[in-house]
Amino acid sequence: DIFMQAKVLTPYGFGIKKGEELPAISFPCVVKTSHGGSSVGVYFADDEKQLQDALKDAYTYEDEVVIEQFIKGREFTDVVIDGEAYPVVQIAPREGFYDYKNKYQAGSTEEICPAPISKELTERIQDVAKAAYKALRLKVYARMDFIVDDKEQIYCLEANTLPGMTPTSLIPQEAAAVGIGYEDLCQMLVQPAAHQHTLIPVLAVLFQIRPAQHPVLPDGLRLVLHGQIREQIISLAVIRQLHFLVLLWSWFLRFHALMC
Repeated sequence: DIFMQAKVLTPYGFGIKKGEELPAISFPCVVKTSHGGSSVGVYFADDEKQLQDALKDAYTYEDEVVIEQFIKGREFTDVVIDGEAYPVVQIAPREGFYDYKNKYQAGSTEEICPAPISKELTERIQDVAKAAYKALRLKVYARMDFIVDDKEQIYCLEANTLPGMTPTSLIPQEAAAVGIGYEDLCQMLVQPAAHQHTLIPVLAVLFQIRPAQHPVLPDGLRLVLHGQIREQIISLAVIRQLHFLVLLWSWFLRFHALMC
């Protein structure tokens, strides 16, 4: 619904819970878990039997799944950092689709950056990436995944708000294409996060801030630590102190880089 309101084209789909009656389905379609990652729990169905098999397997992960229109085309991805779209990557698995094996097994997928496409299509993908980023009110950075069909219609599949960040991941490849090294990229992501106080979960781990045993948060924050939401009572004074420590750490890293 959010994408539709923002005029971001996306495959038609709907959520369905285990035990609910299926509406009429057009084939081929895609079945995927609602809260999965790395393409785990993604299945393709060309007929009713394959759909039932896909649902059976998908429900082993969780009780609500998504059934989505299948779009045939080329796969692309693009990161938006602080509102700016970076070079587009074309993802070309040597066989099958960009599943878990093709994501992480060396040599299974060709990742081409910048994508070998026209300037016009590149700019259109970047514009859609920025529109999706804005529509979802994302902060700092996110990577948007796309399918482009044979008519060059751009379908945004999803926004990945915690994409891979190893030196060989897709975002560092996009940054490298415009001359930004891995360490500088990490700094680019950390600094705006620190200013927006979204780095506090990391600091809470580093400085071992413990969850306060209190049922309410009058001037505190909810922090996401190790995948679980925990309540923290952190005063604004502490936030400012942590922010100052982030700046000190940033200055130390720059000084260390100059000296080495």
